[in-house]
Amino acid sequence: MYENGDGVEVDSVEAASLFHKAAGRGHSKAQFNLGVKYERGDGVKQDLAEAVRLYRMASAQGQVSAMFNPGAMYASGLGVQQDFVEAIALYRQAAKLGLPCAMFNTGVTYHYG
Repeated sequence: MYENGDGVEVDSVEAASLFHKAAGRGHSKAQFNLGVKYERGDGVKQDLAEAVRLYRMASAQGQVSAMFNPGAMYASGLGVQQDFVEAIALYRQAAKLGLPCAMFNTGVTYHYG
């Protein structure tokens, strides 16, 4: 609710704090959302390596978007060493679960080698 301003004023810091609490309890959507906040520096100090770590945690629990985001980070070398093999593995994993942007990025990555 703090993230979107549903019934309260938008408060990125409070949203990040609550996501952090839920993520620490293993909530995969909170891990993903907190990863997004760290990737963007929204309500927290930007930390791309922490974003990737949180995405990986959420991904391990089946959070499909969390499979795609680190794939893009590996492809561009954001917060991690650039690694197209890892990027395509993550894209393919998310694509197999039906995420359209992962299907597209898989095709683009194969196209450009």
